[in-house]
Amino acid sequence: MATTKIPRTTTGIHGLDDLVGGGFIPGRSVLLAGSPGTGKTTFGLQFMCEGAKRGEPGVILSLEEEPKTWRQDMMNFGYDIEQLEEQNLIRIVDASLVKIGLESDEKFSLAPQEFDMNHILSRMIREVRQINAKRVLVDSLPALDILYRDDPLSIRSDILKLNYLFKANGLTTMLISEIPEGNKSYSRHGVEEYVVDGVITLHYLSLGSQSGRTLVIRKMRGTAHSEDIHPMEFVQSKGIVVKRVEDSL
Repeated sequence: MATTKIPRTTTGIHGLDDLVGGGFIPGRSVLLAGSPGTGKTTFGLQFMCEGAKRGEPGVILSLEEEPKTWRQDMMNFGYDIEQLEEQNLIRIVDASLVKIGLESDEKFSLAPQEFDMNHILSRMIREVRQINAKRVLVDSLPALDILYRDDPLSIRSDILKLNYLFKANGLTTMLISEIPEGNKSYSRHGVEEYVVDGVITLHYLSLGSQSGRTLVIRKMRGTAHSEDIHPMEFVQSKGIVVKRVEDSL
């Protein structure tokens, strides 16, 4: 009996597809976690830009940084986000300022009174359908904590809702979170790593005079994957490159 081949979509990260069976399975969700400075946002934006260039438009929810910073920074790696936006291949929904009650001058943004999970999800799905998006990026989940100061447990059910809704719409999803210092969890709320299909962690290691960033694939449902610690580099005009362990020896 012939085995049905599982479809794949590129991760957009140079060297990573080979480590996850040829790419992500379309419509699945991946948690990208790491401490500050490990390259999480660049990783997520590269995932979105490479997808857009290959015919998979995407919608990005910005909860931390203003999108204009992303546009400037990603030009260093050869990614012109503004051009992709003009082509309706990328759409950024800005909520980086509304969470503190300020208006955004971005074309697609939430008003301060709309900063709640229901409005966020409704707006994201609307933009997804307008450009027929195939990918979604949320950067980053801990910024939603401001919504749950008096009810911290509610964020767990809303993360479940967010993940379910994106998957129900067939979206290949990347959720960015931080690994709390001294915590064995891969997320701030301790639930994200269980509801997603994949978990990738980024680390910054410093040993004596040697230092560098690394990547570990902790979980990837439905596919065999590398379990090694892989060196990761930022390359001018190329972006993030993940190396096999043997290539770094």
